[in-house]
Amino acid sequence: MNRILKILITVMSIISIISCSNSNNKTNNSNTAAENTSGVIRVATPGAYPIFSEVNDNGELQGYDIDIWEEIGRRLGKKVEWTQVAMDGCFGALDAGKVDSVTQQISITKARMEKYYFSEPYFLSPYKLYVPGTNSSINKFEDMYGKKLALALGSAAHEYIKRLDPEGKIEIVSFRSDSLVTLPNNVANGKADASIQSVVTFDDRIKKTGLDLKLVGDVVYTEVNAFPFRKDEEGKKLCDDVSKTLLEMREDGTLENIAVKWFGYNPMEGLDFQAELEKLLATF
Repeated sequence: MNRILKILITVMSIISIISCSNSNNKTNNSNTAAENTSGVIRVATPGAYPIFSEVNDNGELQGYDIDIWEEIGRRLGKKVEWTQVAMDGCFGALDAGKVDSVTQQISITKARMEKYYFSEPYFLSPYKLYVPGTNSSINKFEDMYGKKLALALGSAAHEYIKRLDPEGKIEIVSFRSDSLVTLPNNVANGKADASIQSVVTFDDRIKKTGLDLKLVGDVVYTEVNAFPFRKDEEGKKLCDDVSKTLLEMREDGTLENIAVKWFGYNPMEGLDFQAELEKLLATF
């Protein structure tokens, strides 16, 4: 009973951090972050992830996350100013105060929660392994023991896989993933045995790359996606404002409409954000 109570208390305290409710939790960022321009929200994104954040033929950012942020800006009466940078540099820009948040299906993880405030979640994303179409030896997570798994530098996948494979039986091979085809190509050409991909974006990636790859096995983990903010006074206020706006957008059907625009359906229909969040936090 004491163990269960301890877990519940831990979960509730972490939830309070995510909801941006701890106004006294500040870091040295408050002393070093550049002052934000009034009326502007600066957001960094790699622009290299199908459907969520990508660059179109005109060189413009587009996608689910992009539309959500533009709507948040409109409702808050602020202009969204975009900065395109590789994922491993996005959080550095946030730490330095060069941007106010980061987007591209950003996942809540234990390490990130210790450093950033997180907004209300806006998306849930199950991930599965994918392998070459001719591969028949990898059908579940444990089949990756002794094999190479390709992951993008700076991605939350590193933290998830480390938690699921604490003994390091899987060899992680990291690649800078500035291109849509980087990870799939490295799996297709044998530089890695498999990689991992959001189920809702896999078909789109295969269509665009034309590679012979397939999803295998059960869901390895489910990301809870939200927007990170620095743990300073300005970051907390913006996090509060964004969270309130996201809740309004969920309640009035705007998030669903944006999802249907980009996915052709609403992947979140019938899913419980709070349940998935609590399940995630219980693993920390």
